[in-house]
Amino acid sequence: MNTNQTREILLGKQKRLQRRVSMIDADFAQERDDDFEELAVESENDEVLSALQKEAVLELEQITKALHLLDCGKYGKCLDCGKPIEPDRLRVLPYTTLCKRCAT
Repeated sequence: MNTNQTREILLGKQKRLQRRVSMIDADFAQERDDDFEELAVESENDEVLSALQKEAVLELEQITKALHLLDCGKYGKCLDCGKPIEPDRLRVLPYTTLCKRCAT
């Protein structure tokens, strides 16, 4: 995978995650029901949405870091040991900064 392909993949993921976070924010901004039972269901939904939002924000941070590494010419090298990250690993996790050995 070349640099341009990698950048496009990362930017595409970034855009989808930003959209997801915006949709979750919009859901949180909606007025809540006054009914006690409905409020309980909404509270459970909010917990799930909050977890999804935290996960998306973390992934966005990782993507931002990967884009920075791409710009610096350090993308694809393990930040712990300095060895190249396996191409298969980068295809699955294009924002990873660790090789398989260092990640485990």
